[in-house]
Amino acid sequence: MVRSLANTIGNYNTANGTNVLHDNTTGNDNAATGVSALQNNTTGNSNTAIGVDALFSNTTAGRHHDNGDGGNTAVGYQALYSNMTGDGNTAVGYQALYSNINSQNPDFPNGNTAVGYGALYSNTTPFRNTAVGWVALASNTTGERNTATGFQALQLSTGTVTRPTAKLRSLPTQPARQYGQWYMGTP
Repeated sequence: MVRSLANTIGNYNTANGTNVLHDNTTGNDNAATGVSALQNNTTGNSNTAIGVDALFSNTTAGRHHDNGDGGNTAVGYQALYSNMTGDGNTAVGYQALYSNINSQNPDFPNGNTAVGYGALYSNTTPFRNTAVGWVALASNTTGERNTATGFQALQLSTGTVTRPTAKLRSLPTQPARQYGQWYMGTP
């Protein structure tokens, strides 16, 4: 069953797929490809969604701040799926930033970046987190300004580290000819 689109005065939108940008009314400059990508967007601007259910729950998020911040990019199955009002997020990968909902401060964007399968999966409202790797920072719910790089990096972290709790060491089993390999952990 094909449903009619709600677009009334939205301009410069591109939609390719079933139920793509279905509820858009006044949102501008959006691009969506994949079944139900940006389906619930109504007034959000400058969002890009590529993949089934990418930015599915987005309603008003996107570039609308006077300072030009905003616009979300979601590439992958259910990337940024739950996002409704959060701005300035980038999610690339299967369910990357899946639980992200909104920005804690309406004057500033979330500014989260998640690249990889399930990266920042549980992130809801925190901002300025960067996760690169398979399920990197996947359990983070309230932590802000975290950076995790690598397979399962900080996977179980749920909040912001307020003081250093880990030391950096070089990998002890690596030959001397390999440089710059570090991991976080206790001595």
